Amino acid sequence: MTEGPSLDTKSSLLMMLRSVLERRSALYAAGPLTSGRRFYEGDRYDRAVELRKQNDSALAEFVRQLRAKRSEPVLDPGPLRVAGWTGEHYGSFFLEVIDEFAKELHLLDGWEFSRGATKEFIFCVNIGIPAFAASGAVLDSQAGKRLVQRAVGQLDELGVDPDHLRRRLEQFGD
Repeated sequence: MTEGPSLDTKSSLLMMLRSVLERRSALYAAGPLTSGRRFYEGDRYDRAVELRKQNDSALAEFVRQLRAKRSEPVLDPGPLRVAGWTGEHYGSFFLEVIDEFAKELHLLDGWEFSRGATKEFIFCVNIGIPAFAASGAVLDSQAGKRLVQRAVGQLDELGVDPDHLRRRLEQFGD
């Protein structure tokens, strides 16, 4: 992890959230942002910015729907941009956010292709935070693992190396 301003930013962001939210009082929405099935299906390198916008829009709509149905605050990781942060910084920050503030994890369809969302799902399962599919169905560890296994097979069929998802599968308990 990088030392310096990005850690100060992380602490400041967590303090701000603490000023508004109580422990385990919010829903956390997760889904593909910088990855996902759309990313792997297309010419991903030429369309990365466009795909990120599409993923942001899909997650924002999912969050809007959750907010319309539920009274709890819904945390949306999509809009956060911090200069100098890498994927590792975001991943670490959002795991801390989930650990402190999330009472439920809600997963946008296609989450099983996402590096971040699969990491967040496994984290939630391991610490006992319930996870739900976009349909509202409960997603336990085994159901989530089956979805990630299916995503690995689909990426293999597309000719895309699914090694990052295979590593995620190793993180599931049996």
